[in-house]
Amino acid sequence: MAFLIGCNYWASNAGCNMWHHWDENALREDLARLAKDGMNCLRVFPVWSDFQPAVPIYGGGGVIREYRMADGTLPQNPWYLDEEMLRRFEVLCDTASEHGMKLIVGLLTGWMSGRLYVPAVLNGVNLRTDPRALLWEQRFIEGFVTRLKHHPAIIAWDHGNECNCMWQTATRDEAAAWTAAMTNAIRAADPARPVISGIHDLSLESVWHVDDQAAYSDMLVTHPYPFWVRHADRHPLLSVKTLVHAAAQTAFYADLAGKPCLVEEIGTMGPMVCSDETAAAFLRINMWHAHIFDRPGFLWWTAFDQPFGEPPYEDFAAERELGLYSATRQPKAFMKEMTAMAERLKDLPRCTDRKIDAVCILPRNADSWKLAFAVTMLAMQAGISVQFTDCIKTLPDASAYILPALAGTDALPKRTYEALKERVANGAKLYLSLCGGMLSEFEELTGLCIEDSAGGFTCRLDADGVTLEGHGERQLFYRDTPNGLHCHAYGKGVVYTLDFSPEQHLFDTDPETSPYYHIYREVFREEIAAYPVQCDDPAVGVVWHPVSGRCHLINYSGCEKTVAGQTIPPFDAVEVSV
Repeated sequence: MAFLIGCNYWASNAGCNMWHHWDENALREDLARLAKDGMNCLRVFPVWSDFQPAVPIYGGGGVIREYRMADGTLPQNPWYLDEEMLRRFEVLCDTASEHGMKLIVGLLTGWMSGRLYVPAVLNGVNLRTDPRALLWEQRFIEGFVTRLKHHPAIIAWDHGNECNCMWQTATRDEAAAWTAAMTNAIRAADPARPVISGIHDLSLESVWHVDDQAAYSDMLVTHPYPFWVRHADRHPLLSVKTLVHAAAQTAFYADLAGKPCLVEEIGTMGPMVCSDETAAAFLRINMWHAHIFDRPGFLWWTAFDQPFGEPPYEDFAAERELGLYSATRQPKAFMKEMTAMAERLKDLPRCTDRKIDAVCILPRNADSWKLAFAVTMLAMQAGISVQFTDCIKTLPDASAYILPALAGTDALPKRTYEALKERVANGAKLYLSLCGGMLSEFEELTGLCIEDSAGGFTCRLDADGVTLEGHGERQLFYRDTPNGLHCHAYGKGVVYTLDFSPEQHLFDTDPETSPYYHIYREVFREEIAAYPVQCDDPAVGVVWHPVSGRCHLINYSGCEKTVAGQTIPPFDAVEVSV
């Protein structure tokens, strides 16, 4: 699949109401403009209540006698799909084909921009577990996919727009069972095209679990808006932390799932959050990330500003001014930037051989996303690349491991701990940061003999030539050893133990001025030294692709940077052959 560059599309004249306020000329003008400006992919939405306008007909005692269409007529097909709406969607597909654009279809669009769009037949019904809901959801998918799968413009089926927002979900089993049912319905109707999750805000702790979306999808997605995502909304958009957010979340999903992960929606949430010029810099860095980390593509939310007088925008101000263009199709600064980036990226080869310096094992008893975000940030500032794994899974082979923020009494399963010790004994490196957790055989692993312990504490240490201060959850009093960063030979390998967790507390202060990345530079100095391009500036990320002989230098600052003779403009990246 070619690298996808595009946006989520609602018609400029009607927004979410484009199907019943149908204007074919507006559609054609919209797509012509998008294609002209470099878009090769759109994510599109058949609004569920428009396409399946079924209503129950009641008889005596309030019993449902039959179902009909909203206008009282009998359905023209067994799925209760509106034939005119299907025709209109085919016009969209045909128009996309005419302009060489591909479509990702969000099937169950029952949630959009703060409002439910559910057929009347399911009013008040639990959309996750009720048998009637499951029947009608699968009926919709079967009918829509069967009718549209012939069209070459469609490259993938998405479960629907953020279906985790469509109804409350009580348990992980409910979420997984619903996902499995929808995926099976899609694949039964069309086994050829990939199924994209469409679900955002996944983790290892949520009922919407990364593993379940991976099990029942061919591709995962992120919707990494800093405004909405936990731990990502505390600093300016053009801070290093916020710019790293989307790359960190997408890597978190992709690595844990072992599946591709598409940046399916991203944006800055409009002029009450930042200027168009700020949004342009934000877009540029994040398009570079999608390319450098070999993601399937990058889709902005949304194509056009939405009509203020149309539902749901008459109530929900946050969704009105998010377009790449105004409602009159005038491009904003970040649309022009997207066109320029599309031109820059189109002839660059895929980046499939990124060097991974360490595998980060995400332990139990922690906010896995918070830790993954913090580890990504510290690794970028130090100048290394990491990959993530769940502590309950088979431990990947690696030359170095990061085990951050060890907390609680069961943070690491015994099988993983034994595998990790074996890898280190055979020559691997382990960096372990403590957050009040417990490990058996601690002295054997770390070389540290504990005499006593107590509550929270503060310590000072030297790392990478810098003196740092750290705050820990539980102080371990060692025999003849002060608290800090410790190094111990274990078999043929080495273990670095840190008595506090910078990962747990990184975002409590400003991570841009935090000196904690020096700890990673100290621990991974051999890995850093192996890079053909050296940089000690924490505002410049270095990503190495050794097989293809390329390094990418990413400037996360508003100042021009020079690294290894290469000039990097503010909030931009350059590709260097090495």
